Amino acid sequence: PGRGFKSLLGSSSKLQQNLKLNGHWFFQCPFFSPADTESHLRPLQVGVIGCGSISTVAHIPLLTKIKGVRVLAIADPDPHRLDVAHRIAPGASRHQSIDDLLNESNVDALIIASPTALHAANAITAFQSSVHVYLEKPVAASMDDALAVVDAWHKSGRVGAIGHNFRFNPVFARLASMIRDGSIHNIRHFESEFIVPHPAESSWRRSAEGGGALLDLATHHIDLVRFLSNSEVTSVTGKIESRVTYEDHAVIDLVLASGCSARVTVAFGGAFIDRIAVDAESGRIEADRSQSHLLPFPSRLLHIAKKLRSPMHEPSFERSLNLFVDSARSGIDFHPNLDDGCASLEIALAARNSAASGLPISMGSCKLGQNE
Repeated sequence: PGRGFKSLLGSSSKLQQNLKLNGHWFFQCPFFSPADTESHLRPLQVGVIGCGSISTVAHIPLLTKIKGVRVLAIADPDPHRLDVAHRIAPGASRHQSIDDLLNESNVDALIIASPTALHAANAITAFQSSVHVYLEKPVAASMDDALAVVDAWHKSGRVGAIGHNFRFNPVFARLASMIRDGSIHNIRHFESEFIVPHPAESSWRRSAEGGGALLDLATHHIDLVRFLSNSEVTSVTGKIESRVTYEDHAVIDLVLASGCSARVTVAFGGAFIDRIAVDAESGRIEADRSQSHLLPFPSRLLHIAKKLRSPMHEPSFERSLNLFVDSARSGIDFHPNLDDGCASLEIALAARNSAASGLPISMGSCKLGQNE
């Protein structure tokens, strides 16, 4: 590149910030996708396991818009869900199970969005079939199952992504950037809150099988704390309640190796809230995903416009899937990966153990992933 290209992106340090995020090299440009760079090659054949709302509202519609990607096959035991998904991806073959899909179609990658209790079995089967996997969080419902998934992933040599897509939300990404460049320094405490309305009466998320708010919501914010702090959790204290449905309210206190602390509060029930506040030497800074706070003008206006056009009003789904596609094509590791997912799950389950015993739990049983 000549001087014009360099001056466009700025100094060398700014150049690296523009080109690299979470280990992936690309331009931070709203109309550029890493997946576009190889769209002239054979289409990446993608299958989707689980055709519930997140697949039919987010994953499948977004995949159909990525250049060089073909939604080849979909699987769900519910015929109605299959019909809904097939209307979005009419060229996809329909299957009742992951085994049928893998035996009857030649997919390169799988999006696994089945109920939590099926995550481990589906992911292990996929890795044993040598396909790349984007696994919705949490990795599994237990640490034994999660470690088995990670072992199968490492043996496969394939990409293993976890759906902690909020790392790519522009509001939280802006907070991370401010921490990395030193604008926020000497951090003492993170305070996060993630509240959503109760899932529908028929949803598996309300049951013990789904893991409640602890596994459905807290794993997201635990991952954000690890990502933002660039530090691992050393101790966990939890208080968990089942007010209306199983484990629908949790308060988790964390101690990090860096010396700072964090409190994560999650709940089913109430108006949507999703925010993280950072207490640092310079004062308190708050990133609010629900209100799009923290982004400067005019970036905030552009983000709100993008948000309103995005599935579930969440633009990070698109970025996360694009990066996964790019990783599947190139073989470059994706972050957050399944080691990161394993780390978040371990912390959430430690909170459950702490709530039962009334004692803090020391961490370290799971081999933790890289934070960035």
